[in-house]
Amino acid sequence: MDPRRRGEEPGARLRARRSTRRLDRFIGRGRADRSIHAAVNATDIIVFSAMLTKPLPYGPDWRRIAERQIAIFVNGLATSGPSDIPGPGVKREDIEKAFAHASLISGKQSDG
Repeated sequence: MDPRRRGEEPGARLRARRSTRRLDRFIGRGRADRSIHAAVNATDIIVFSAMLTKPLPYGPDWRRIAERQIAIFVNGLATSGPSDIPGPGVKREDIEKAFAHASLISGKQSDG
């Protein structure tokens, strides 16, 4: 499907891939110097960031909640942080497939 039909700006995927690669290199340097937990990937950070930027609709003092979640997440990235991370890591490709599938389904619903 044409990215413009999905409301996606031309070149957005290329920029997203470049950002993911940069983040992966950054994480790789952290793994190499043992300051970042091995199980973390770029998509984990991107998804967390996206979730954090959307305030809870009924949460009190969103800034305080967000600061706490950031501290918990960053501490969890550290090799001295919690070692149990549930499930396999989600990759950029997994997210893209899910969006493509959702777009396909919503397109079929609006057509019919």
